[in-house]
Amino acid sequence: MSEKNEHFMVKCKGPPKQFLAIVGDTDGMIRKSLEERSKAVKEEADCYFIETYYYSAKYGIKTYETLSELSADYEANNAPIMCIFFALKSMDQLEEAKTVSNQVKADTKVIIVESLELCPDFDGLEKFVAENEFEVVFLKPNEDQLVEAAEQAEKIGVDRLIETMEVCNWPWRVVNAIGKGTLSNFMDDEADPTEYNMNEDDTISGPAADQLIRHFAQWIDQNPDATIPAPQHAERVNLSPDSPTTTEGTTNQDDVSISVDIDLVCATKNLGENGGSSGENEKKAEKST
Repeated sequence: MSEKNEHFMVKCKGPPKQFLAIVGDTDGMIRKSLEERSKAVKEEADCYFIETYYYSAKYGIKTYETLSELSADYEANNAPIMCIFFALKSMDQLEEAKTVSNQVKADTKVIIVESLELCPDFDGLEKFVAENEFEVVFLKPNEDQLVEAAEQAEKIGVDRLIETMEVCNWPWRVVNAIGKGTLSNFMDDEADPTEYNMNEDDTISGPAADQLIRHFAQWIDQNPDATIPAPQHAERVNLSPDSPTTTEGTTNQDDVSISVDIDLVCATKNLGENGGSSGENEKKAEKST
């Protein structure tokens, strides 16, 4: 095990604050397959951690026979269930899966089917997941699915389950300011790699912000030719059904043309040395949608 992983587990002790829920795994194969590919936290039962380029997060695994059991446990303990893996047996279970996932406010919701051949109603399932922000994962993909996945460079089966966990918005996580291959923030002896509960609109301040700036400065020194995009600003435009801005020559209210001017401002470290007066380059693009 790497020094970084050892350091993470030593520093981030204690029970997990967030969980993956596995529902309907009657033979235990889903959990077993996940455990074989997951990084376990020593001396903490049912506790694992994810390490990606951007963050590290510790999580626990909870297993339930039914969705109602998950719902009752959430009502009693209010433990953050950020990711749900539900083994589908019948199409009649889909509405309950939707209700329970909304109840626990899961960020990642996956319907697991053993194989396409055993799927109760693939067209109906595909429609449901598209309308309700679920994903379908087949544990035993057929030959056509394997070929298609290879052509699209996509992961399938248990590997895809792991990938959905990696992109889950785990609220308790440690930010890897620099990334793999270099020292991340929890390898810094001066840093306290405490898990921060990061919501979408939160800002970083105090020691965590100082640490991020320090790592940013290190990154700039290691990448002298880097061009760093500045934060961008976007406006949402809402058009009413009777909007007069339909494209000229049409009567279709859904056919609308909007011109948007986008200012992309990039700061380059050595621009001033190369004759730039302001240290910024501005590029403008016009886009029609």
